[in-house]
Amino acid sequence: MLATNMRESSFLAVHLRRNDMSYWKNRQHAWPETDQVIEQVQTLARSRNLSEIFLATDADGKEISRIQRSIPQLVLFDLGLRKRMGITTGEAQVAIVDQFVCSRAASFLGNFWSTFSWAIIEERHKLGHDSSSSHFFQAPLPRDHPLAERTRTLR
Repeated sequence: MLATNMRESSFLAVHLRRNDMSYWKNRQHAWPETDQVIEQVQTLARSRNLSEIFLATDADGKEISRIQRSIPQLVLFDLGLRKRMGITTGEAQVAIVDQFVCSRAASFLGNFWSTFSWAIIEERHKLGHDSSSSHFFQAPLPRDHPLAERTRTLR
């Protein structure tokens, strides 16, 4: 599916970390709501003129479905489909595929507090991607928050 739907490097890759991030209440600025995720993905894709989007996530099926309804061009490594076909793939194998695909995208949107997002950014750097092509999700912050004025683009 990836090979037929996405030309090499002509897509936006998104790492949306969810499950354990809910425990970090002091990092809510890195934990956007689903509507904010959809808006930021669409805005970045438009600004970079990228119509194909790959999603690497540990979000639940309900949130993934909601995102897919809003962003129909979204593609992800479908673990459920592989299971229905009798192909067993563990979380570690999915993570390897996700990291490989994300590191080769024209642009990347990840989570600042995620070591997985940082590993992707490091690999992107090694592959020669410009640092301005890597971005982080932002959630609304109070005006007096120390990170309120920072850009979400890696420099």
